[in-house]
Amino acid sequence: MNNTIQQHYIPSTYVAMLDLLGFQQLVENTTDKELSNMFEKLTEIVASSLNYTLKYENGEREFVVSGYQTINYLIITDTIVMWTNDSSYGHFHDLVTAVKLVFYHCFKQYLPIRGAIVCDSITFFDRQLPITKRYIEASVIGKAILKAYKLGNSQDWMGCYIHDDCITKNDQDLTAEIQKGGSINNLPMKEFDAMNFRENIINTDIPFKEGVKKGHAIQWVKMGANIEAKPEQVLENFEYKKGYNGEESVKKKIENTVKFIEIVTSNSYNT
Repeated sequence: MNNTIQQHYIPSTYVAMLDLLGFQQLVENTTDKELSNMFEKLTEIVASSLNYTLKYENGEREFVVSGYQTINYLIITDTIVMWTNDSSYGHFHDLVTAVKLVFYHCFKQYLPIRGAIVCDSITFFDRQLPITKRYIEASVIGKAILKAYKLGNSQDWMGCYIHDDCITKNDQDLTAEIQKGGSINNLPMKEFDAMNFRENIINTDIPFKEGVKKGHAIQWVKMGANIEAKPEQVLENFEYKKGYNGEESVKKKIENTVKFIEIVTSNSYNT
């Protein structure tokens, strides 16, 4: 066996799998140059979302939260796979924040996506090659990939479902961290966690293809004061370069996404 191939098994980690909606129609309705430009922008969005600085207000205080390279990613045709180095406390919120940024900026670039976040095992393989090589050899497999893929494809909107296991794991780890008396970004653990849930996660009706189910999802609509997605922009996302002609399957995704945006912008939801 070639000893340059490195195998990295992670027994428990957070994984997000996101798919670009209308990919086939996008390819058929764009030139090679236009398609390349769109995917260059998509790559920039994902890469920049892994390093962020966000400001949150909590009463009279303001906190600056910075994200670092704790997240790995691959983009393969119409699929984005993102995963954390492990499932230790804080990495869940790193991934949630990164996914939120990807969703919002993809929406602004007329690239509607959907997906899911899960917590399970993966194995990542990469082959360490001389720097002069012009190609990459890497792959990722595992239960988390299959679980996220199935959950993502089962939804009927532009949105990202967070599996209940992620919420349970985060709550358990939070309890352990509170007992240690630690802090993140100068915030007590409990306050840090509540702030992230309040800003980035919504407890709402998830439109699955087999019916609506209550659960948690990424709140990607609002990025701050007066920075939010608009319901009237949803149709443009599904029409732009995708040849939408009123197909019922696409129409349902549009309606469900509009409803989600209206719920978030009206502030009538729970974390």
